[in-house]
Amino acid sequence: MPEKTYELSMLYTKVPIELLKKIATNVMAQFSLKVTDPINFKIPDNIKPNLSQQYDASQLIHYIKDKMKTRAIWVIPYDLTLPNRNFVFGSALYYNCCVLSTSRLNELEIYKEAIHEVGHVLGLKHCNLPCIMALSKVATQISLKHQLCDRCKEELKSHKINDTGQV
Repeated sequence: MPEKTYELSMLYTKVPIELLKKIATNVMAQFSLKVTDPINFKIPDNIKPNLSQQYDASQLIHYIKDKMKTRAIWVIPYDLTLPNRNFVFGSALYYNCCVLSTSRLNELEIYKEAIHEVGHVLGLKHCNLPCIMALSKVATQISLKHQLCDRCKEELKSHKINDTGQV
């Protein structure tokens, strides 16, 4: 039986379309997903950056969760933070959606971090092996990651995604 392809909505705010297309290509190469054409998505007026001009990633994720009916990745050019963290490259709600910041990353790191965050959207947790799902606290750690390890590939196969691809 052929592997089912699920849909991932690609949302963006002030990010070049060419970069989004490359992110989509990399994500589709790693996972059995169809990535939608990019959708321009505005940060709502009630979500404000902090004094350091960082957005709270959890607020953005919950906003996406409330607005979208399918899994989604939101790519933004702004710095992100979470409680008790100086910054994060991205953040995700398992089996649901994620937000990815391009502000501290080069292009190759952006592709790898997008795959990492989408891995969470598909249910993968952080991995302690040399794997794209390993936690990265600094950009140099992202550069060392290359692909999913065999354990994460098997874990991904065992996850059950409902037939609509909806959360």
